[in-house]
Amino acid sequence: MYPFEYSTSIQKKSNENDNPSLKNQEKEEERIFCQRCYNLKYHNKLISSSSSWQETLTTDKSFLNFLQKKQNSIILTIIDIFDFPGSLIKNLDNLIGKNNSNILIANKIDLLPKNFDENWIKIWLKKYCSMYGLKNIHKIFLCSAKKNWMIKDLCNEISKIRNYNDDIYLIGNTNVGKSELINSFLRSFVYNGKKYKVTSSHIPGTTINMLGLPLNIFGDTFGKNVKGMLLNNNNQEDQKFLFDTPGIVNENQLFHFLDQEELKMILPQKNIRPLTYIFKPGKSLLFGGLGRIDYKEGTNPIRITVFSELDSHITSIEKANEFYEQLSSYEENHFLKPPIGSIERLKKFPKIVKSIKDLKVTSNEKLYMNTKKVSILDVVWSGVGWCSIGGVRIGDTAIFDVWSPDGRGVYVRNVPLLPYEFRGKIEKIK
Repeated sequence: MYPFEYSTSIQKKSNENDNPSLKNQEKEEERIFCQRCYNLKYHNKLISSSSSWQETLTTDKSFLNFLQKKQNSIILTIIDIFDFPGSLIKNLDNLIGKNNSNILIANKIDLLPKNFDENWIKIWLKKYCSMYGLKNIHKIFLCSAKKNWMIKDLCNEISKIRNYNDDIYLIGNTNVGKSELINSFLRSFVYNGKKYKVTSSHIPGTTINMLGLPLNIFGDTFGKNVKGMLLNNNNQEDQKFLFDTPGIVNENQLFHFLDQEELKMILPQKNIRPLTYIFKPGKSLLFGGLGRIDYKEGTNPIRITVFSELDSHITSIEKANEFYEQLSSYEENHFLKPPIGSIERLKKFPKIVKSIKDLKVTSNEKLYMNTKKVSILDVVWSGVGWCSIGGVRIGDTAIFDVWSPDGRGVYVRNVPLLPYEFRGKIEKIK
C-alpha cells in the first residue's frame, strides 16, 4: 500500500521547470496529513512534548534481507558524513547481498568545513566501509540533500547503470537524510514536486513504514522505465518505484539518549567551524554531558581540534570530575548540557563512564614530519562530533581516557577524516 495517490499529468521536461511563467502557474495543492506528520512538518516535534520519538524506531535491520532476493534493483546506501562510522549499517554486504549495484551517498557534506579534499574523503570512506563490512560499492557521492549538492550527478549515474525494470531502494540508519534526499529529487526534477513531498525532520525515525514513489513522475531522470508504458498507466504491478525504507537504529548513536529539545542542541544546521586548542597534561575536554576526553599522561602540550555543534570546554580533570558528580547527583543547575530539564529527566539520563581507557597516541616520523599541522587520529562521539589529536612530538606518547553515556558511541579513527584542519585561530587554554 502506497501513502498517496499520484498523477503524472504534471510531468514537464527539465528545461521547462526553469521557465518563470510555468512557476507562476504552479498552485499549492492541498495535502492531508496524519497528526504525527503534521506536527513533524509544521512544529518539528511529535504530538506532544511528552511523546518519545524513540518509540517508533526500527531496531531489527534483518528486515533488509529481502534485498538479497531482489534481482532488479539499485541500492542507494545513505550515511551521515558528520556521524561516521556510527551512521553506517555494519556488515551490509552480508545483510543485503552483492547482487545489485550499491551507490554510497555521504550526505550532509555541507556540514564539513569549506575547502575539504573530495578525493581524499572518498578514498577514506572506501577504506573504512571495507573495514565495517561494505565492499560492494559501485561509486561514492558526496552530497547535501538539504542544499541539492551533487544531486544531478548522482541521478545521471543512476540513469547510466539502471535497467528499465529496476526499482530503487534507499537504505540507511536513522537520521542520515533518506527522506530529505527524496525531497531533493522532487525539488530538482519534478514539476510541482511538493505534491509528493515526503515528511522529514531532525527527529530520527521520521519514516516508520516503507514508502514508494512511482518512477514515472521523474520522467527519465533515473533512466528509461518499462518499455511501452504510458505515463498515465496506473497499474501498480507494472510500475517501478523509488522506495524510502525506515531508518535502522544504531543504539550506539548518542542522540538516542536525548529528548526532542536536546536534539536541537547537537544537530548542526550549517558547516562546522573547527576550533583548535592547546591541550596540556592534566586537562579535560568536555562536550556537555555527552562526551569527555582526559589528557591523563604526557610530557608536552599537544593540539586538539574540535568538530561539534556543542560548545566545548576545557578544564582540569579534577574540576571535570566535580561537574559530572553534579550531573550524577541530579542537580538541576548543573553545568553540563545536554541533558536539560527536571530532576526526573536527569534521572533517566545514563551515567557517563569510561569508554576507552589509556588510549595511547604517538607520532610517526615517517608519516607525520610536522605533527603541528597534521592530526594523528580522531576520537568520535557518535552523533555529537569528534576531536582530532595532533601536535604530539616525535618520540612522545600522550595517554587519554575517553568517556561517554553508558560507555557507548565512541569510535577511534586511526586515519583522520580531516587531517589538515590545524589552521586558523588557536584557542589558548591556561
